[in-house]
Amino acid sequence: MKILLSLPSYRNTPRGELSSPAQLLIGRTLLYQLPVHTYILKLKTVDPSEYTAMLNKQHRAKMYYDQLCKELQQLKEGDFIICIDGKIRYRGKVIRHANAPRSYIVQNSIGKRYKRNRHLIECENNLNSNEMNDSNIEMYTDANRDVSFAEDIDEPNSSQSFFYFYS
Repeated sequence: MKILLSLPSYRNTPRGELSSPAQLLIGRTLLYQLPVHTYILKLKTVDPSEYTAMLNKQHRAKMYYDQLCKELQQLKEGDFIICIDGKIRYRGKVIRHANAPRSYIVQNSIGKRYKRNRHLIECENNLNSNEMNDSNIEMYTDANRDVSFAEDIDEPNSSQSFFYFYS
């Protein structure tokens, strides 16, 4: 509840040389629990130079981000992979591309399927010999082992999908 009370004051706070997000969006400050004079709540036009300053700031942040990021190669069905989940790594296989961008449905060695984003997947053929050391990679041999860190994917059959859409 305290977070909801603090949001208007956060949105009314100016960001550096820019106006507050509320002023940029709706042209005035928001009403919140602190007493505010009525002339502060009246509409004011925002200077267009503030919009260009905001766009320049976003462009500069994108430029610095793009300098360090790299494009990851697309995976194909049947590719053997290593999934990374924190300090745990496990072998798997790509089943198909998921509906979300850069996401894949992968299957581990005991047959469980998970949805994983591309940055959490490494191709086995792209790894050097130090990373391919089997002591670093966990193999699932026990089907009862706790794999709660992974998001389980249930693939609906045709009757389940009918009830899903029409229930």
